[in-house]
Amino acid sequence: LFSGKDNTQRSNELMYSVQLDSGEWSEFRSERSHEFTKLPNGLHALRVRARDARGNIDATPAEISVLVKIDLEVNLTMTPPEFTNQDPVTISWEGIDHSGENATFTYYCRLDEGEPQELGTSTQTALADLGEGEHTFRVWAIDPAGNQTPEASCRFVIDRTPPETVASFEHRWSESGGFPILTLEGSDPPVRNSIMTKPVRRFQYHYGDGQWQDVTLPGGRDWVVSRQLP
Repeated sequence: LFSGKDNTQRSNELMYSVQLDSGEWSEFRSERSHEFTKLPNGLHALRVRARDARGNIDATPAEISVLVKIDLEVNLTMTPPEFTNQDPVTISWEGIDHSGENATFTYYCRLDEGEPQELGTSTQTALADLGEGEHTFRVWAIDPAGNQTPEASCRFVIDRTPPETVASFEHRWSESGGFPILTLEGSDPPVRNSIMTKPVRRFQYHYGDGQWQDVTLPGGRDWVVSRQLP
């Protein structure tokens, strides 16, 4: 809201023009209010000037400063699995400015306890040649006004050590078809520097020189072989 003074006209008879920062002045209008929308974060100068009916324009516009600080955040959009042997490990993210503007962020990241790395405006990174063990990746952003987002992070384990498999047969047979029942067990040693446990989720089998196939375990560790064995 704003108003003006003149030696011959009332305030509501004047025309007004507004300016944001170093932008263009708006057209003169009779309205005595203006809504500035979608302002990016940072300090802004809002100015208004009046014009009378004879075309005289105020040479000293009124000015106020406004500091806009809207919530900013970084969201991870692609992260590696909890346990992975990928190389490289690809992670991506997006920056969000809740003012509604598509802000230009400068991104920074840190792997484990290493030094922060500047990534520029890139929203993806590929981490190569990671050692076995648990890793934590953190990323954050800073907007042009210097406002920093909270960190977004993910934790994953690089595991390139294969598990050990044990299959035992105790002369048990299924009730239908007389198929043999094997008990399957798997052990996967803990990865160095990791507190995250690794369950053995998958078994495979093959007959002779045949192709490897997935084992279906409906419950427990017992596997009913799906064919008669010679």
